[in-house]
Amino acid sequence: MSGSPGRRSPVLAIMITGILALLLAGCGGTAVGTSPPNGQAQSSEPKRGGTLKVGSPTPNATPEPVTMYDAGSINVVQQVAEYLIWSENDGELSPMLAESWKPGKDASEWTVKLRAGVTFSDGRPLTAKDVVASIERLIEPESVSAAAESFAGILSPGNSTATDDTTVEFTLDRAFVDFPYLLSSANYNTLILPADYAGDFLKKPIGTGPFTLTRYDANTGAVYARNPNYWGADEVYLDGIDLTFFADNGAVSSALLSRSIDVAAIVSFAANQPLYSTDQVVLEGTNSAGGTFLSMRTDTAPWDDVRIRQALALAIDRQELLQATQGGRGAIANDHIFAANYGQDVDVPQREQDIEAAKALLAEAGHPTGLTATLSAPKSSAPLAQLIQQMAAEAGITLELDVQDNASYYDAPWLEVPLGLTGWASRPTASQFLSLAFASDAVWNTAHWSNQDFDALVAEYETTVDPEERAAVAQQIATVMHEEVPQIITTWPETAIAMLPDVRGIGVNASSYAELSHGWLDR
Repeated sequence: MSGSPGRRSPVLAIMITGILALLLAGCGGTAVGTSPPNGQAQSSEPKRGGTLKVGSPTPNATPEPVTMYDAGSINVVQQVAEYLIWSENDGELSPMLAESWKPGKDASEWTVKLRAGVTFSDGRPLTAKDVVASIERLIEPESVSAAAESFAGILSPGNSTATDDTTVEFTLDRAFVDFPYLLSSANYNTLILPADYAGDFLKKPIGTGPFTLTRYDANTGAVYARNPNYWGADEVYLDGIDLTFFADNGAVSSALLSRSIDVAAIVSFAANQPLYSTDQVVLEGTNSAGGTFLSMRTDTAPWDDVRIRQALALAIDRQELLQATQGGRGAIANDHIFAANYGQDVDVPQREQDIEAAKALLAEAGHPTGLTATLSAPKSSAPLAQLIQQMAAEAGITLELDVQDNASYYDAPWLEVPLGLTGWASRPTASQFLSLAFASDAVWNTAHWSNQDFDALVAEYETTVDPEERAAVAQQIATVMHEEVPQIITTWPETAIAMLPDVRGIGVNASSYAELSHGWLDR
């Protein structure tokens, strides 16, 4: 997600509906992409040939798989390199370069078996040593990859072993039921590269993916050709992809409406309004488990008083926010992390706007005439900040806005401001979100919240295998988050792409990826 805390910061979700299925099945099912993505109707059998023209955000930096954090760079790299596992929108995991994965008896050891017959684009075979090197590269002590934080406290350097050419064993620091998600596409830096990869992707763009990078221009875009030696070549229909960079959202909307491009990836209601009010394009969307959270420093007055935090949460009209910021697309959230994507059907009463209740809580907390505070936000979240400011005023909470440049805000202030908005991309698991942003020792604990009972529940959730027992722990976690409200989570946004009506086989992933590899043109 471009413009959110860097994948050096928090942005980095999807929970399997049946954890037992994940543990026992080893996911030996069909390979990723064997069915049409996201239900787009196909009018005929796939047609081969043609070049798909895709509009993409301009990369924030030189695309580099290990350190990339923005949608533009991810779009460049994902056409060439692949993951062990693909994370689907329904919470399932599909085989990609791994054909199976299974845990030891307590989920502290995992064995991954690789797909046979896979080669890199330079002709070398994929081996377990390449996988070990790719993961170790992310978690080595000097790593600046966001994936290092994802694996922190779960997998330490030196604990990934190639036991033969097609088998990798991971010995974890502790039992972690959701470990396969950390190896999946939901953890975007975990692309598998050759063991001797030296950090020069644009000079040597070697991967196992469906396309090869033939030209790259930092100002204009990238050109790809079909990889004839791809292990899944039968399901790649395009001759190539032309990726055009757009720094302006309005420009990419105009390009699609004028048919200069076939696909716009990724789009949003706020940034690409013309695409949401026409029948000339097809919008494909899915709800994510990310979004923009409102964090309150629980160690700083007035937010150290739970009544003040609850009052602000009660001042917000979530349905109005959803309509104003997303055109009603997406879903209402309830101040806990368990989005529908995670498959945990927690039962917590939905918090609705209640101005009188908010005022009563303020008075009880010693602020009968209201209070004044500063709301900090990155420029990308300024419209949301203004809406919250207006709603809070109804309850007597005067918020003075401190809007900062995105880069400056996410360089440091977002972790320290007393009241601030933070953009988060979807995480592969609820447990990862909890351990990264809400536990007492979380590296991105913007609320500076510390609750030992909550920490114990998070630890239990991470190690509980039985689905029913895990659901019960999730219920307790959601209840504590809702009552303590260290962060206000109002909505779950939709992730969407837009395409011309004759484009087929293209999907959108909840992690804000455009799934292009199985696309074809019905022309």
